[in-house]
Amino acid sequence: MTASPAAFSEITTATAADALYLAKNLLPADRDELVAGYGVDPVVVLPKAIASSAGSYWCLQIGYRAAAIAAIENDGLIWMLSSVIASDHPVILARQAKRFLADRRPSKLWNWADLRNRAHLRLISWLGFHFGQVVPFGPRRLPFIYFEKCFTPPH
Repeated sequence: MTASPAAFSEITTATAADALYLAKNLLPADRDELVAGYGVDPVVVLPKAIASSAGSYWCLQIGYRAAAIAAIENDGLIWMLSSVIASDHPVILARQAKRFLADRRPSKLWNWADLRNRAHLRLISWLGFHFGQVVPFGPRRLPFIYFEKCFTPPH
């Protein structure tokens, strides 16, 4: 018995094509968070970010399509954007996100999340991040919440 293509998942290095596909198929809540927090168009910004290789970007492929793209910047800033494919496979997304974090452990990971994006907040909490203060954020000054996860170095 073979697995269905939709059940296949892997983490790969993100490409500009992955970024463009994801940008055009973002979950509405993720698109809203990106626009509210940073005032940018994902169709323009994501492919440029990947092409510039300013950071390391990873893509979760589900069924051979970009379901999510994530990055950890040098200062520990972490982010992830998801497509409608990821929302159809929340268990795969959560498990792969946990694997992704297990392989990359700087001393601290952090970012801000839109309080309206309940799916992200649930995933962030499930992954063991702690929430901090809520502040008006971005060009629209909507409430965003700080989150972080600190790692202790191995002895």
